[in-house]
Amino acid sequence: MTYYQSQEWMEETDQLPSRYEIYEDYCCEILIELDEYNFSIENHFNKKSDTDINEHLVYLYLKFLDYIDLGIIEIEIQDIFRILIFSIVDNTKLSQNKTIEILDKYISYGFIIEKLVDNKEDKNNIIIQFANNQKYKVVDYLLTMYPHKLKSIQNVQTSDEESINLIINKLKKHTENIINENFFKNDYKDVLNLIIEFNFNYFGN
Repeated sequence: MTYYQSQEWMEETDQLPSRYEIYEDYCCEILIELDEYNFSIENHFNKKSDTDINEHLVYLYLKFLDYIDLGIIEIEIQDIFRILIFSIVDNTKLSQNKTIEILDKYISYGFIIEKLVDNKEDKNNIIIQFANNQKYKVVDYLLTMYPHKLKSIQNVQTSDEESINLIINKLKKHTENIINENFFKNDYKDVLNLIIEFNFNYFGN
């Protein structure tokens, strides 16, 4: 096929939509499907089990990957699907385990987790968003599995003056209070401190 017969030439001459336009349309279609599916669940039109619901949500969140080259994610493509990815944060029907499964798949395809922000002005990265929605299992998993990716943004503050490090410190204090109240009763504080520091030492600090 010559250049003048190629898809690139047809895109450049507006005879075909660009692949970015195709991705945008596809992303919108998936978001509509998700809204309709969530609506059917909330209004009891959908009688499926939680397991079946989660499996279908995973399918909807992952199906666009079939059209993307593995490991080659341009920042423009990531921006197109940003709304879809951040809709996971607010999806109350999706379990944290399935959320982790989806995010692992995105990262394996080359999505840059440390550059995922809901909007560039507020700088709310994906860790802070999950923490604000009290999805701490997801937060712990991402920080445990991908510290090499997230270390570069650990001190970046949002417009609300939050950061990953501040989130970690809040989790440490909250966990320390619970363990102390239920087990230590203010005794063996050095042991309690070791437990907390060991379990929250995501960045080797």
